[in-house]
Amino acid sequence: MPIYDIAGLKVKINHCGGRTEKQGVAYLAENQDESQHIDIDISVDDNRVKEAMAEHPELNQDDWEYMITGSDFYKAAIKYKGILLHSSCVVVDGVAYAFSADSGVGKSTHTQLWLKKFGERAYILN
Repeated sequence: MPIYDIAGLKVKINHCGGRTEKQGVAYLAENQDESQHIDIDISVDDNRVKEAMAEHPELNQDDWEYMITGSDFYKAAIKYKGILLHSSCVVVDGVAYAFSADSGVGKSTHTQLWLKKFGERAYILN
């Protein structure tokens, strides 16, 4: 089970694969020793996934595992004073700008344009 460093927290996700695993690559912890302290331990519940798929068959199992895992993480992050903000964030000259909108609106595209415009003065925060 991989261990991730997310927002300063050690997060272990059991039964992690597909989209969840792909999105998490950038957050893999250097230390994968399972004896270390884990702040958030998430297990994918196959029954929750099946129930969600039955209610919304337009999404596949991989999408549901990704969304349920994310939801469980964000609920647990509240304990650590964390919140979910669906956004793309760029830092320019030490100031962060977060663009929040629905999926598909162009947040990442907008962020990439800022990187192109400001060059080495800018970087993506997350």
